Amino acid sequence: MNPWHLFTVMTPPDTHKRQSLKPEDPLAEFDSGQELRSERFGDIYASTLDPIGESEHVFLNGNQLQKRWREAPETPGHFYIGELGFGTGLNFLLTWKLWAETEDKNPGWRGLHYAGFEAFPLSAGPMEAIHKNWLRQTGPDFEALQPYAKRLLNQWQCLLIGVHRLIHDKSVILDLHVDDANIALRQRAKHAPPMNAWFLDGFSPRRNPQLWQPELFSLLAEHSTPATTVATYTSAGHVRRNLSEAGFPVEKVRGWGQKRHMLVSKKKTDNQSGPQHPLKGPGERRKALVMGAGLAGCTVAHALAGRGWQVTIIDPAAGFGAGGSGIPQLALRLRLFNTASAAAQIYLQAYLFTHRWLIRLALEGKIDWHGTQITQSPTAMNKRKPLNAERLTRVYGTALFHAAKDGTLRFPLGGWVDPIKLCQALCSDPDISTRFNTAEPTFKAEQQGWRVQTNKEHLSESADALIIASPQALDKLSILNAAKLEFTTGISTAVSSSNETDKHRHIVTGSRSLFPVRENTQLISATYQRCRAAASDARAADQENLAAIAQMLQLSSNPPLRALNHYQRERANTSDRMPLIGRYPEPAPDSASNHPIFISSAHGSTGLATCPFAAELIAADICGETLPLTEEQRLLLDPNRFERRAQKKARAHPSENRKS
Repeated sequence: MNPWHLFTVMTPPDTHKRQSLKPEDPLAEFDSGQELRSERFGDIYASTLDPIGESEHVFLNGNQLQKRWREAPETPGHFYIGELGFGTGLNFLLTWKLWAETEDKNPGWRGLHYAGFEAFPLSAGPMEAIHKNWLRQTGPDFEALQPYAKRLLNQWQCLLIGVHRLIHDKSVILDLHVDDANIALRQRAKHAPPMNAWFLDGFSPRRNPQLWQPELFSLLAEHSTPATTVATYTSAGHVRRNLSEAGFPVEKVRGWGQKRHMLVSKKKTDNQSGPQHPLKGPGERRKALVMGAGLAGCTVAHALAGRGWQVTIIDPAAGFGAGGSGIPQLALRLRLFNTASAAAQIYLQAYLFTHRWLIRLALEGKIDWHGTQITQSPTAMNKRKPLNAERLTRVYGTALFHAAKDGTLRFPLGGWVDPIKLCQALCSDPDISTRFNTAEPTFKAEQQGWRVQTNKEHLSESADALIIASPQALDKLSILNAAKLEFTTGISTAVSSSNETDKHRHIVTGSRSLFPVRENTQLISATYQRCRAAASDARAADQENLAAIAQMLQLSSNPPLRALNHYQRERANTSDRMPLIGRYPEPAPDSASNHPIFISSAHGSTGLATCPFAAELIAADICGETLPLTEEQRLLLDPNRFERRAQKKARAHPSENRKS
């Protein structure tokens, strides 16, 4: 096994064109003995005879988890576990509980990162039912798991094909990869750290042979080191041979209950070291500087502060949300696609991640989340690439939205927040400081990190990481031209509510969006003028908004809607209409002193959905963690993509390049 193959030669991404993002149904039902059985595979999910004891014996003890957590890691970081066959989530819940209860973990382990791979996820009903069954059968043993199980069940919805970060506790992360394990492992994000342990818990080799093939075990080896361990309940001879040939020398040990044997591999010392992204060791406070106090910047600051960083936000404006975030109401909306593309997956994953994130913040009492739902009329569909309701249902299914015969879509997870209050709440963390009314900063790379100067009166300061989260702050980088950033001005109009508009208790979108009543006013959003804010015509935009909403909702002209005030904000879009998320410039090969700038910008009109997701990606990248997306998705967001495409075009047409 080449332990660092992952960091040198990634397996080519799967090129299979999907027709749908809906995973196949496992056809799970309870049999007469109250065992949950997959009719697709003719096998049970877990035994009713002490499933907790079996899971602990085979996977937790088989991989010697607690013993290893007490030992110092080769390099500080997360302990990574991969599970093939996530099923009911029992193995994860027990691992999470064991991690929380192991108080004497070595401080070198910064957290637990659990990656579950499941091609046929259970729906919420069977998941909840089997957990209730375990509570009745095992009593106190499962009662101790209840707090963990409740949190998992609360996140268990709309699990379409993709990568879903379902749990992000202070020190525990759960990524669920809904896809065939062969495809998911091939597309695991570049430079993702290798696994420390594998749980092989798919249906039996006789019932589901695809999950026990040599090719899949070779992929496991690519994402492992010599110190990685494996445990599985089966002792089948061909499984043992396939694992050994892939680089996992397993041996038979005592099985659980009536099973005489199971397979485990022993941990070996790993003297090799791989790429290390974390900038400082345990106990040292790392500093980040974020340029931009809008939603993009505040979400990044919050994500880094949650990982123990000290963050400073600077902005030339007088307060939060001077850019596109500065309107009273901002909708959580899903950008839809007619095809099951990687771009569709990005926006789906971002939408669901942000919905879970907003719910969690609201439950913690930090924000007000208004889950009012969104009704989208056919007039809201993309004019350049018209969306088709029948195709959308084929791609997404019916869990995310309900389609009416006239093409109207209703999004039950939709809603709105006050973006200014959201930014203020995110930055109330004591590890986040803000500096407004700052001059345009200059920044220079040092041997370690950055030196940033905001104006001559203030001393320059050092930062381990620099994040640009404002389109205007990209002026100093060549990416501004490469991405062909287009600035548009959106003008939203606040009107006094009327009997006709007040009846809409949810967000209605079409040629414009109408928000629910707030303090006797309603917001109409928004015009899109292809110009900078200084050149826009706000008065004309107000009249356009009033006329558009009256036509969309077929309002009477008596009394007419009256504009109270307006909100004028710039937004930026790239030429390919995808945001800029990630490190820039791209790291050079074999370089130990790269100084990337991290960018979160150009989110367009779906910023509430994409900014928190972008923040999670950037914070994970800075801290050397696995990103919750595929390599294909990462490349679609990569700020270097435009320069990479230009170089590819130049190589393909050298004569044209010489003429230019």
